[in-house]
Amino acid sequence: MLLPAIATAGTASAPMQVSAYVAPRATLEAVTALPSSINVEAADIAAGYKDVAATYRVRSNDPRGYYLRFDTRAGLTGAIVVTGLVAPFTVGALGAEVLEQPVARVQDYTLGFRLPLSAAARPGTYPLPVVLGVETL
Repeated sequence: MLLPAIATAGTASAPMQVSAYVAPRATLEAVTALPSSINVEAADIAAGYKDVAATYRVRSNDPRGYYLRFDTRAGLTGAIVVTGLVAPFTVGALGAEVLEQPVARVQDYTLGFRLPLSAAARPGTYPLPVVLGVETL
């Protein structure tokens, strides 16, 4: 007499460790963008400066923070005074970086830019002399 065989599967377990690396990332978008060029009028030259402003949004996944990078273009102004962060600061020919450690993954910045006009400035349309970027740590 033959008996049917019953197959049984054994169970086994083994510990497995999984890890993942998420690269730090930060992006910058203009909420209200600076124009690509500005109009300098006689009143601006008489005042000695031109003020412009914009709002930016930074998204970052790095809890350590990020750098806001400010660069200038030569010509219209030798330096730019930036307001809207903890304290006003001046961006010169070499640019500037400001470490930000926000409490949220998305942070809005409303920044003012005072452009002291050079002695050679004349009324007209000029390329915007400030460039803003963001870099992870």
